[in-house]
Amino acid sequence: MTPDSSLKSPRLLALQQALDSSDSKALESFWAEMESDGTPLFESVEDDEEHIYVTFLWRGDEDLERVLIFSAVVGFDPEFKTNFMQQLGETDVWYRTEIIRIDLLTTYQFSPNDSLISMRTLK
Repeated sequence: MTPDSSLKSPRLLALQQALDSSDSKALESFWAEMESDGTPLFESVEDDEEHIYVTFLWRGDEDLERVLIFSAVVGFDPEFKTNFMQQLGETDVWYRTEIIRIDLLTTYQFSPNDSLISMRTLK
């Protein structure tokens, strides 16, 4: 797998490294951990006590083409430019990592295989 320079989550970086070293159980272990601990994934930002990484996760299948996330954390763009999640290589892991204030409370929604019909075209 080609290293993804956009990866900020230490846990996803560790997963990518395990996959790169042909750890056949890495993906299965990752999802078991996420099921046990819950998501989104919260991780410390080095040398910053006021912010954390939040990683939103979606487990894809062979029919998944894209996942959009809607939240104040990523913004509400009527053209969806800021709402796409990324796929981790060829895996079933779709993710979006942001740095947020540690005291932020917000909601979020996923839209798998979103039709990408702009809100502007619905007017």
